[in-house]
Amino acid sequence: MKSGATPPPQSRCERNRHEHTLPFTARRHLGSGRSDRHLGVSNATAEQVVEAQGIAPIVSVQNMFDLAHRHDDELIDRLALERIAYVPFFPLGGFSPVHSSALSAVATRLDVGLTSVALAWLLRRSPNILLIPGTCSIAHLRENIAARLSLSEEDLAVLDEIGRDRALHLISGGRRHLDTRRVPGGEYPA
Repeated sequence: MKSGATPPPQSRCERNRHEHTLPFTARRHLGSGRSDRHLGVSNATAEQVVEAQGIAPIVSVQNMFDLAHRHDDELIDRLALERIAYVPFFPLGGFSPVHSSALSAVATRLDVGLTSVALAWLLRRSPNILLIPGTCSIAHLRENIAARLSLSEEDLAVLDEIGRDRALHLISGGRRHLDTRRVPGGEYPA
């Protein structure tokens, strides 16, 4: 292209391709020499995490992750090796809580709520998992605290199947293996 010539128009995809790095790059420059040197990324793919690491060191990644939505398994393992925190948002399934017969069976056997089991699984998933479960009542807080329970290897194997069943369902297009309905009061379906 000649000097001074107008560049060819970019497609929308091309314009947005690196748009996510602009705020991160700006934040890195603003933070130079200041105390806010600890940066994290959210809603980032593994490729975007690598790209962000090329701009500045990161200390955390926050993405959706729970028993059924396991798309970041490999990323979590890589981040653990790099000592970077992984913060799952919607750790209980978000607006469509995770429910399965496997989750119910483990909760019943341990005599705890479904929330406690789901959070305990996340805590056992990797040492770099940092949970920030929301709560709106003392009872809910107690249930979150109960997530410190110990899951056996058998429990973990049963719970791991929830993610595998969901992946198989999505691949096969078959019937739903999980009931992810939202019910009044935010409780899980029975």
